Amino acid sequence: MKTDTSEYGLESLIVKHMTSTGWIAGAPSDYDRAYAVDLVQLCEFIKTTQEPLVEAFDLEEGGPSRLKFLARLQGEITKRGTIDVLRNGIKSGPHHVDLFYGTPTPGSYRVEKHAAMQIQLADENAEIEPVPTGVGGSGAEAELDKLSNIVKAFNDQFGNIPWADSDRVNKLITEDIPAKVDADPAYQNAKKQGDKSKARIEHDAALGRVILGLLNDDTELFKQWSDNAGFKRWLADTVFGLTYDNRIA
Repeated sequence: MKTDTSEYGLESLIVKHMTSTGWIAGAPSDYDRAYAVDLVQLCEFIKTTQEPLVEAFDLEEGGPSRLKFLARLQGEITKRGTIDVLRNGIKSGPHHVDLFYGTPTPGSYRVEKHAAMQIQLADENAEIEPVPTGVGGSGAEAELDKLSNIVKAFNDQFGNIPWADSDRVNKLITEDIPAKVDADPAYQNAKKQGDKSKARIEHDAALGRVILGLLNDDTELFKQWSDNAGFKRWLADTVFGLTYDNRIA
């Protein structure tokens, strides 16, 4: 078969290769020439990764909020360039918007896991300090009680899911995920301001980023977050309850 060496043929080969490795082909009708974006794919990306921003920017219905966001995006791309915007996102009003989530390579995961293992081994060999008596005992018990109730609620509602490692999932939900969300700078700043509704928006955006980071190592949990609306809502409410009450002074 003769290879089509025309510009159209070359473009077709490029598109075919890209879509075979995970890229999604857009429709010409979805492209907004005024703002130089594929509105359908942009809105779908934000809905999947930072759902509260869909309402904040009125992305589905359109209107002044969406136009303002698109103008901000276009202006930042013009000023900073596409690569910088993808790497660092943009600020639009009080909101931070991420526009790219990279998937770490297997090598980088191995490095991260090795470092975590080294820390764990160091902790295992370290001498454990005794817990001071008479200081914060009731608070610690209350915290353990709270976490136990969360695990119980999780098992009651989602224990029928055949998790490969339920103990790991419990740890992710009660420890790892809340800690990473709570460390998010935008969420910390919103908590300092004392605006609970704004804090919830930043919390949900941070949680989306944390969950996306679990894509390779914890596919089961990521899949439930993506496909199970009940689980997604429960997890968001639970992590917010764990992290917002412990506001930074």
